[in-house]
Amino acid sequence: MVFAWGTHCEATNKEMHHLDSNQEEADTRLLLHAVDATASGATTIEIVSPDTDVFALSSRRYSDLCPESLFVTGKGERHREIRPGPIVCALGPEKTAALPGFHAWGRADNTGSFAGNN
Repeated sequence: MVFAWGTHCEATNKEMHHLDSNQEEADTRLLLHAVDATASGATTIEIVSPDTDVFALSSRRYSDLCPESLFVTGKGERHREIRPGPIVCALGPEKTAALPGFHAWGRADNTGSFAGNN
């Protein structure tokens, strides 16, 4: 079991200080942990997030992840598992590398709302 809080990372059965990070967003820390898990021998990884920017980041880093990686998103009946591999293969390395920048430029991860409105 791995625990991360603030800038610290600890685990119940191994040293994890190499994952200490000042990254504020969990989005980028998720990928640090997924890449580390792959390097430690993980054969499957599920990256769970409702955010499209995490999908863009996980697609960008797909070559650093185990081939059986899944992106899991949604809730209830809208829950779905997406295999990034076929998408990364179809896009190719240059377009995949551009995904995070394009996503940020397109402001797709920002949603506006007014207080009290749903």
